[in-house]
Amino acid sequence: MQEPITIQSSQNAHYKSLIRLFQKSRERKKTNSFVVEGSREIQRAITRDFEVVQLWIREGTPISQTIEGSCFELKKELFDKIAQRGGNETEIAVFKARHWPLDQLVLPAKAKLLVAEAPEKPGNIGALLRTAAGAGMDAVFIANPKTDLYNPQSIRNSLGGIFSLPIIMDSSENIIAYLKKHSFFIAAAALSEKSIPYTDCTYPPPMAIAVGTEANGLQAQWLDAADVCVQIPMHSPIDSLNVSVAAGILIYQALT
Repeated sequence: MQEPITIQSSQNAHYKSLIRLFQKSRERKKTNSFVVEGSREIQRAITRDFEVVQLWIREGTPISQTIEGSCFELKKELFDKIAQRGGNETEIAVFKARHWPLDQLVLPAKAKLLVAEAPEKPGNIGALLRTAAGAGMDAVFIANPKTDLYNPQSIRNSLGGIFSLPIIMDSSENIIAYLKKHSFFIAAAALSEKSIPYTDCTYPPPMAIAVGTEANGLQAQWLDAADVCVQIPMHSPIDSLNVSVAAGILIYQALT
């Protein structure tokens, strides 16, 4: 790896580009790249063969990664200005984004999937990915995506889970067609008259657990496509759980 280039000015073109990657989804899409903060998450991305484009280190700190891309040593004040973790980390990396086309996905015969329809909050997406990766799910499908997968908050909340498994982003129609074609058992989380307690259901593989948003739940097409609708009993006055919490409950029940 080459010696780091020292950057002291906020007017530096590379620094301005880094800021745009942190702040703007269109910049991430335009460059097909994204940013990761923290040596642990950076190392997890490298371990999963994500391509490093740039490594940024805080002025005066050692380099802990070995990369082929460019390396910059950034003035402390400039690093701290863009860092999301308040000085706890000293490395930021830029990676090339990875995409998993639905028609090219290869899964094991007894695959276990999580489907999240239209999640809007990057923090929730990150938490869903963290839960799915931690539970050993084989892939995550994001149906009708509403936000950028590589939002820094999604990456941060996933704790590296975003690098650990395939993540397919496609329409609900295409995902349902894929699941039906490959004979997946679909369990849809829903509050409906035909829903049964999640503990009363068996989840034969290959299986997919589908969850919707807290506000609107799953669209009707998912309820029509599902082999079973399940619900998590609630006690008044609480009538819903955070989507990542609900997904975690269902996933671990299905795996028992």
